[in-house]
Amino acid sequence: MPYPCCCRCECTNCSGVVPKSIAVAVDDIVETTCGSCETLNTTFVLNCQGMITGTCCEWRYTFGSAVCGLTWLYLRLCRATSEFTYSGTSHTIHENDYYAEVRFEGGDNFILWYYDFGVTAPDCDSWNELVFTYDAADVTCNASAATALVTAL
Repeated sequence: MPYPCCCRCECTNCSGVVPKSIAVAVDDIVETTCGSCETLNTTFVLNCQGMITGTCCEWRYTFGSAVCGLTWLYLRLCRATSEFTYSGTSHTIHENDYYAEVRFEGGDNFILWYYDFGVTAPDCDSWNELVFTYDAADVTCNASAATALVTAL
């Protein structure tokens, strides 16, 4: 069943309608030396930015001020133009597969999760509480057990 507000996001590499907004629920980021890590354990609403490259479209949330060096959160839905492997999990994305990344970022700091859709292009029905896989991080927070749950709005 399609979500009520799966208005068209201009993501031309998708076969169907993808959501205009996406909720990303982050959990289990643990405090270390930053002092604000646990404030990242919340639900963020990301809005469609459209196509950012020839093979990716993006949804984004920007922080009012940096949290532990992180300034924004994005989800990118892409179609692989060549095969590559995620360094943290050794999971391979094959050429022409659809995949998505959820990533906190700011300067050299990041926390990364991914989801592999395989060869089937995601449509609005695909975004029903997807659990993304943690891959890697370079941030002052402990994110090794952190989760990212993605749902269309």
